[in-house]
Amino acid sequence: MTVAQWMTKRLVTAEADTPVAEAWRMMQRRRIRHLPVRDRGKLVGIISDRDVRVAFPAPAADMEVGERRALWERLRVWQIMSRALVTVAPDTPMERAARTLLRYHISGLPVLSDGRLVGIITETDFLRGFVALRKAHPARTRRRRAR
Repeated sequence: MTVAQWMTKRLVTAEADTPVAEAWRMMQRRRIRHLPVRDRGKLVGIISDRDVRVAFPAPAADMEVGERRALWERLRVWQIMSRALVTVAPDTPMERAARTLLRYHISGLPVLSDGRLVGIITETDFLRGFVALRKAHPARTRRRRAR
């Protein structure tokens, strides 16, 4: 099994200069947790829902609600994105991609083909694959007889 078989191909991306508040709304509307970031068509980073939550000032901060929202509207995706990208190719075996997620303690990998973003593979995609495999090949259980 390869990444190409399970990756999400319908990508939702943000431009680097997108306001973080807009990126958050996109993530909420599409029910996604990872957003690849492009600059002039080239993949330059990725943000996660965690990155966005960390960037939003806490309610305990000495700011009014309106001030916090205004700050969030001014903040740009490039300011909070992860630039140190870990990527895989479509022909990467799923096992190797899973090991990569574990090694780097991340939950999503942009998929590049010839330097072009073609998909993303996330923990959710791995779970979908696992469920599909279990359904196709259910475990056989036997009752052992007491001796």
